[in-house]
Amino acid sequence: MKTIQDCLDHYAASVLNQNSHQFMSLYDDSVHIFDSWNVWEIKSKSEWRKIIENWFNGLKNDSSTLKVTFNDTSIFENSDIAFIHTSIRFSEFNTLNTEFRHVTNRFKFGLKRINDEWRIVHEHSSLPIDSEQGMGLFNLK
Repeated sequence: MKTIQDCLDHYAASVLNQNSHQFMSLYDDSVHIFDSWNVWEIKSKSEWRKIIENWFNGLKNDSSTLKVTFNDTSIFENSDIAFIHTSIRFSEFNTLNTEFRHVTNRFKFGLKRINDEWRIVHEHSSLPIDSEQGMGLFNLK
């Protein structure tokens, strides 16, 4: 990806197409991810690939389509390092193209220019936490 916007467009298209190979091309081999589902952290692209393949296979098994919308996106970049913070709405559609569920989550991406291409080296997703229940608060936005 030559520009940061290319990365965001590629992310959305990869999810829509449920193409794990295309999706994983966004990430550097040494990627470090915080707050992914059910694990504390992920420290390698191979670990991340397994989770993404399971995610996309689950969507295919359910005959669902997932569309990504970026909102409130800010991009900070220099020649070799970039930082994105955004909220991402994941909207799931059935075979009749009817949205039947969605979730919005906050994301931060750290990118590094490697061989003239941007690659994600760090990703962090988050939700506000209910102080009494200790649970993530989904769909506040």
